[in-house]
Amino acid sequence: MDVLIEKLNGERKKFSDLSLIVRDFLVGTAGVRQYKSEITGRPGNIDKGADYGPRTITVPFMFKAVDLMDYPLLRDEIYAWLGGIEEFWIYEGRSLGLMNFEAPGEKQGRFTGFESDIIYGKRYLVRRTSNLAPDQRGLWGLDTIEFETVGLPFGETTATTLTPFIIGNGTGEVENNIWTVGQAELFGEEPQYVFANPTTIQVYNGGTERVDPAEGMYLLIEYRGASKDLTLFNDTNWTEWSFSGSTVEGNLLEIDGIDSRLNGLSIVRNTNLELITLEPGWNTIQVTGATNGTLSFDFRWYFR
Repeated sequence: MDVLIEKLNGERKKFSDLSLIVRDFLVGTAGVRQYKSEITGRPGNIDKGADYGPRTITVPFMFKAVDLMDYPLLRDEIYAWLGGIEEFWIYEGRSLGLMNFEAPGEKQGRFTGFESDIIYGKRYLVRRTSNLAPDQRGLWGLDTIEFETVGLPFGETTATTLTPFIIGNGTGEVENNIWTVGQAELFGEEPQYVFANPTTIQVYNGGTERVDPAEGMYLLIEYRGASKDLTLFNDTNWTEWSFSGSTVEGNLLEIDGIDSRLNGLSIVRNTNLELITLEPGWNTIQVTGATNGTLSFDFRWYFR
């Protein structure tokens, strides 16, 4: 297995690039934040519901330096990438492959990677919460780093629904790995997320969580073409978005999270000020007002 970290500026580094051997990738469940009140003279408490709290991810690892002079250099390189205070994306990578080392012989020299491809199916936005202080044993160093999720506590697919249903043939380690998680393998037929002249359509959410832009989840719905008073109604959860206006051929209408735009200009005040959300599984969506155009849904799957 391996772990890939991606800074918010897009810069990436794998643990194996730092000569780190990942011993495990421990993902805890999201915490529970309870709301309750108490009344004097009444036993127990009054339940007022709960929310998800942050999630903890723990990664025990080890590394081997080439020699004793190399050890502090390698340690400081690890600190440069993992010792900061900024948040970044962390990707869980799994593989059946064997480990490779730089020098010939039985586990000599720095670790250089795996013999087969690593599949990165999920990612989490995290920040380091533990200190690094490797236990040096000769040329080897052993340590554990702990992360806590920032913002949403859910894991999410590394790509979006407009990525083709292909596993592991992208141009990099992360691309085209969306379908390695969730229920994708259960499909007899590939779900569609682009619809020409839509009326009644089926949109599949393979995660365990409702996709809700109001909670900061990624959802981009685009309509290209002619329409009049376009309305999207999700029969599955009764959420609806509507636009009081018209578009013509060549126009681009975007529902981007909580924002709505027509050809790049905001049209929020001309909508019903509501949002479409997508339940786990299949969502039946009624489309009215689309006279000649194409509708697309681009989003991630989220997992508790």
